Amino acid sequence: NKSIPNLRDKLHALEREKNTIKFDSSIEDLQTHFKHINRLKVLKEGERLIITQPMHLKPYLQPGRVIRVKDEDTDWGWGVVVNFAPENARNNKPLTVDVLLPHQTGSEEYPVSYPILSHKDTTSRSFMVMPVYLNLLYGISTLRIILPNPLTHQANRNSVGKNLLQLLKRYDDKIPLLKSMDMKIKDHTFLTLLEKIRELEAKIAAEKKNFTSSNAQKDYEAYSKKMELKSKIKKLKSIIKRHDSEMLIDKLKMMRRVLRRLGFLSRQNVIEVKGRVACEISASDELVVTELLFTGFFKDLSVEHIGSILSCFITEESNEKVILPEELGTLFQKLIAVVKRVGEICEESKLSDAGEYINRFKPTMMNVTYEWCKGVSFSEICKKTPYLYEGSIIRSLRRLEELARQIGVAAKNIGNTELENKFLELTTRIRRDIVFAASLYLCCLLYTSDAADEED
Repeated sequence: NKSIPNLRDKLHALEREKNTIKFDSSIEDLQTHFKHINRLKVLKEGERLIITQPMHLKPYLQPGRVIRVKDEDTDWGWGVVVNFAPENARNNKPLTVDVLLPHQTGSEEYPVSYPILSHKDTTSRSFMVMPVYLNLLYGISTLRIILPNPLTHQANRNSVGKNLLQLLKRYDDKIPLLKSMDMKIKDHTFLTLLEKIRELEAKIAAEKKNFTSSNAQKDYEAYSKKMELKSKIKKLKSIIKRHDSEMLIDKLKMMRRVLRRLGFLSRQNVIEVKGRVACEISASDELVVTELLFTGFFKDLSVEHIGSILSCFITEESNEKVILPEELGTLFQKLIAVVKRVGEICEESKLSDAGEYINRFKPTMMNVTYEWCKGVSFSEICKKTPYLYEGSIIRSLRRLEELARQIGVAAKNIGNTELENKFLELTTRIRRDIVFAASLYLCCLLYTSDAADEED
């Protein structure tokens, strides 16, 4: 790729700039303060995401409400709510709110951000109503503007913009925001998050006493700049690495060599039956899954055992606290024997390291999946596995269901009806309870409420 040399030059320039930054203050104090400030940003983002849930926003998104809109790359500045009708939303579609926002004149078809951030900015703008996803709301003010009717007229829309500028002038660009506590959100997770924010803000305020002098402030700014450059360097290295991988034709040859040795391709690089079956698998390692299918690994296993062994394919977390019963331990060792053979072929073909390949398969979720497929409740499983996060369990079981569904299709394609029915039953057993709830947020609230009732 022709852009690679330019990217490498930019990388070297950033590294040189990073190495020139020096500071006299204690590195430990700078690191701690920087870490706390970034942690506070993360917590504040978590607070914002909870606040922007439809159930919490609905009472406040009345027509005329002044809000701040921003996405990752674009700041749309302040705008005015025109309409919010969550009851009209389509199934599985993110909710939107209609907002009157400023944009460059003459760009109605492809609007370009032209944000209003200060009353001192008197540049001429046009206003148009645009749908905005709720997760792009970065500020909800306590103020509302009376909207003229109808807003289909450009003159009426622009008059709202003038009123918005007057509000900014009246409050000296410091629009009063609706506080999270005023929204009366009683979710325990949210209240805990607010408490953490308060504690962290207190720590940061105490740490700032060490940065009162001008030299200390300059040191912190230098350290922040160095961390910013470090982050840019990391991203740039990732881009270069991705470009390099795309250029590695040799890797393609290695992959073909592996596929031929495993029988997925013929010597003429024509896809064989095993290759066509592997094409149905995208949720995990298709090589090992196909090997298990064609060696009859699943033939004499129960549905619970199949689910348990498949969990090793989709689990990314490892935990030393996991203790497998004898039958599951034996099953896992049989899996590893197949994985080892595939890994050795990959290593001999210089595609990947056999040890690293084997380490991808982890037994962390085997007990959980076995119990879940037997019908044990989610609360009981969580009690038995305190070392696993509930979110990790849910995410893994969802991925497991997708993998089981794909293997069922693969079994159908090779005409193995018995195996197809096993995987259909497996997907049925997995798809239940909180794991496949339409809204994890609401379901978690109900789950917490039920648990509290049981304790009472």
